[in-house]
Parts: sequence; structure tokens; C-alpha cells
Amino acid sequence: MTKLEFANKFFFQWLFIRLARCEQNYILQFDINSVNMMPDGSASVGGQVKENQVYQWYCIMGFILPLSGWSNDYIYLWKFTKRITSKKLIPNHKP
Repeated sequence: MTKLEFANKFFFQWLFIRLARCEQNYILQFDINSVNMMPDGSASVGGQVKENQVYQWYCIMGFILPLSGWSNDYIYLWKFTKRITSKKLIPNHKP
């Protein structure tokens, strides 16, 4: 159990908040192998990511019902998120 999991499980959940590590992926280069039309009229694109950037930060997620959300099925009383660290680029992240 990491320090973040420990703090969330035994302290922060009773204050109706959770600390979370968030990620955002930016795809810079993408090679398209196939394009298929779906029956509903949308397009399905198959390919491989050549280059991407991943940014990571920590945030506070708020007003979550205690004892919920341990498998990402949060029950929100009302939703609140606040970033507490700046976004940092993760170096040498492979797609």
C-alpha cells in the first residue's frame, strides 16, 4: 500500500475527499493503418501511436461518499476537483 492509498483509505475518505494522481496524454504522431466505416455512419480508425507526451499532476477530488470509489466507481454527493500541483511532463514515456 502506497502512502497515497493509506492516506485516502484511513484519513481523507472520512473528510469526503480523495487525493488522486491525474494524467493527460497528448498524441503528437499517429500512423493510420486502416479506416473502417461503422453501420451507424461513424468511422473507426486503427493505427499506432508513434510519439506522445504524458503530463501528470495531483488533485483533490471532493464530496465523495465514504467507502465508495475503490474500483473507480465513485459516488459523488456533488463533484469538486482542484489541482494542487502543477502539470509536469513525464520524460521518456513510451506509448
